[in-house]
Amino acid sequence: MKIAFILPAFYPSNKGTPASIREKCRTLQQFNQETIVICYHRYEEKEPYAKVYRIPRNPFYKRGSGPAFSRIFLDLLLFWKSIFVISKEKPDLLHAVTQEGALTAYFLKKIFKIPFVFDLASISQKELIASGFAKPQSLVARTASFLDKKLPQKADFNITVSQGILVWLQKRGIKKAKFIPDTVDLNLFKPQAHPKTTNRIFIGYQGSLAKIQNLDLLFDIARATTFQNPKIVFKIGSSENMAELNLRIKKEKLTKKIKLEKVEFSEAPGFINSCHLMIIPRKLSVGTPVKLLNFLACGKPIVVFKKVVENLSREKIVLKANNEKEFQEGILRLAQDRALQERLGQKARNFALKNFNRRRQYQKLISVYHSSIK
Repeated sequence: MKIAFILPAFYPSNKGTPASIREKCRTLQQFNQETIVICYHRYEEKEPYAKVYRIPRNPFYKRGSGPAFSRIFLDLLLFWKSIFVISKEKPDLLHAVTQEGALTAYFLKKIFKIPFVFDLASISQKELIASGFAKPQSLVARTASFLDKKLPQKADFNITVSQGILVWLQKRGIKKAKFIPDTVDLNLFKPQAHPKTTNRIFIGYQGSLAKIQNLDLLFDIARATTFQNPKIVFKIGSSENMAELNLRIKKEKLTKKIKLEKVEFSEAPGFINSCHLMIIPRKLSVGTPVKLLNFLACGKPIVVFKKVVENLSREKIVLKANNEKEFQEGILRLAQDRALQERLGQKARNFALKNFNRRRQYQKLISVYHSSIK
């Protein structure tokens, strides 16, 4: 089978939705399926696990990932690129990612009579509001809400990366939908030796520095734990430019409480395993953050807001917080309880081994594909 992914994002990348699609392509390729990705122009030097077609380079487009009105032009280029690629490659199925990808696939289906599967990584309206790009009653938010409701109805099948989105679809009468969990490389992200014996307790965060990650909360907690538990040190690892963050740490006189490390993707498992526990300070995630999967696969105890982790599981594999106070209390509790760290870390790894299974993901994907083509 030949599957063409319509991906309005930069690919390959190890962040967010592109990372999820990269792992799906890797799974499909492992089981001898042919994969094509049609995407934006930028990319990281990673193995794509697919034949990749990109839109022309756009030097005027200065933004990275995230919502922007200038992406409308990129999406138009993606549509025309998709017409060329489909005419040439003649795929059996379109796998559309995000609402922009599904809208593109809807018109492509009209032209080429090819079925499409809609991969819902998020609910667009909620994501636009959570990122600060749109206000709840704005035209942008209302348009996103309309597409959120209509596009799943137009797809031949819908897949979600979280139970929460599946429930959201079912409540709206969408029956052709299935939850298919993401995978991670369990040979790369795995437990390593525990942090060296030290009088400090390292609390880690690894990933994007974007505003939606809510790193302001980390600064607030760092100031508070100076007095509550002076042994606690926060480590922030990211591949992004940390100059601005470093200036802030110095200005707020937190150099002894917050440490920064430049961490590329290949170095992420080592960074994660150098910490006693991991945290995710963002309060809302409509989908499932890839970093959460990585932390679980490394067998690390995690403190996270309830609304983030419940997209993945209702099992007690992490410490869940309803609010900022509980989040801080969870960090303090876990930091001083080594036995609890060990128990949660083992549960995290067991959960990863059980759920981040490439063969199981393939069987679910191929079942959806075949049912969509019929």
